[in-house]
Amino acid sequence: MQGKDRSNLNRPNFLLIMTDQHRHDFVGYAGSTFVSTPNIDRIATEGTAFSQSYTNAPICAPARCALATGCQPHRIGVLDNSRRLITTVPDHLFTFARQ
Repeated sequence: MQGKDRSNLNRPNFLLIMTDQHRHDFVGYAGSTFVSTPNIDRIATEGTAFSQSYTNAPICAPARCALATGCQPHRIGVLDNSRRLITTVPDHLFTFARQ
């Protein structure tokens, strides 16, 4: 097994975490004591948390498809959690998964 190519070590490294099933203020770093989220809290305090953002859809699949394509969910036909991105997004649209 060959080692990884390390020629791009100086490039920025981004990790985007998009969590599901909780409100924006139900995390410890936002001041909540209702639930315990130590790992999310640690990542948020060591990195960047977007506190002034919104989602294009209130459920995960359309929201994630919008994030991956830059298109509104109704434009790509993903309106609920029962459809697959790869079968509804036209081939000419850029997505992170296809790059």
